[in-house]
Parts: sequence; C-alpha cells; structure tokens
Amino acid sequence: MMKSICFFIVFSFFSFVYGATIGFIDTAAINSTAWASQVLALGGTINSSLNFEAHSLGTTGIATLSTTCPNVFATGVGPSQGNVTASLPGEGLHVSSRYIHLTNSGTFTIAFSTDVGAVGFQTIDLFTDTTAKIEAFNSSGVSLGSFTRAAGTNFQNSNVYYMGILSTTGNIRSVVFTFTQGGGDTIGLDNIQYATGIGTVPVPEPSVLFLMVIGIFGFVARFQLKRP
Repeated sequence: MMKSICFFIVFSFFSFVYGATIGFIDTAAINSTAWASQVLALGGTINSSLNFEAHSLGTTGIATLSTTCPNVFATGVGPSQGNVTASLPGEGLHVSSRYIHLTNSGTFTIAFSTDVGAVGFQTIDLFTDTTAKIEAFNSSGVSLGSFTRAAGTNFQNSNVYYMGILSTTGNIRSVVFTFTQGGGDTIGLDNIQYATGIGTVPVPEPSVLFLMVIGIFGFVARFQLKRP
C-alpha cells in the first residue's frame, strides 16, 4: 500500500514540475467553462476574446492569425448548412457577429510573440463527417500534444463547439487547428481566447529532485522495516 502511495506522489510531482498538456474537447456543452476554470485554477489570466469584428487575419497584440484554408469573412450566426440529423446544441447558437468562414480543408494557425499558457476558440456549424484537431507547439516548434474531437457529432445549424488546449508549464508558442472537410462541410471560427501567467512556478534543480525522490523512498523503506 505504501509503495503505491509513494509511486503516485512521485508521478504526480513530476507531472506538475515538467508539465502536462490538457485538451478541452470532450464535453461539448461546457468545454469553454472547463477551459476557463482550469486556467484560473492555475493562476492564469484570460485575455478578452480575439474576434473578427475589427480585424481579419494578421497580427493583433501578441497574436498572429493565418490560415491555409480557402476562406471568406461573413456576418451572421454561422454557415447554417441545414443538416440537423442527430444535431447537438454544443454551447448554443453562435451569437450573430463577423466570423471567418473556412470553405475547405486546411489549417488555421494562432502564433504568439511570447509564450502563453492556454488557447481556445469557437467552431461553428461543425458537421459529423468533418475531422477537427487542435495541436500546441513550443517555441522550438516541438508538438506539446494534440486532441481530435470525437467523430459522429453534429453541431448544425450554427451551434458552437469549443476547442481548447492548455499547458501547465505555460510554454505554448503556437496552436494549429486542422480542418479536414467531410460531407461538403464548411465551418466558422470565432472568439479566440488565450491565457498568460500559467506555469510561473520555478522548476527545481535536478539534484534537488533526486534528493526528494530518495527521501520519499527512504521513508517508505523505514516504514516497512518497522512493520511487525
């Protein structure tokens, strides 16, 4: 029993120190709420939503938006393609506003001039056959992890499906959304959010970590020797 507890403590500690990447794609009704709650729990600060009312692609503040998808900018609730078979409400109907309409497969990239801890955004009108993936990268271009939404979920007409990603060490430099069209689907993106201030806890030196681990295992060994 004590050995199991010991291994759990060590595993949890190293996961916190060296970081983990968390995806927010599994609970369509509350993905954005879960994302925001985790950001705040880790001491992060969420920016105001980066939307398309006053700008298109390019740089705004620390964020630069680009896409390889054929696209147009539109104003309204969304593409509203009309196939509502087994439709899910997600986080509700997209509020009428200007959004980017992706009309075919490709990628949408959000790059930052400095590290951030978390990124999320609204997809609009996502259809059953379409693949949607979110992936984060560090400043060296190394993937921190990716998450793909479950197949078979339909968010037409123009309902919001939020996708978010978070690094507990706050080292995200870019996020890439990959849209692989299925069934002629076209989708919208809007209301991009990012968070700073995550992962500011200093990482202990390797020698300190080694001594801590030895101490934990020493405690367990001493406890077992005292047992009758």
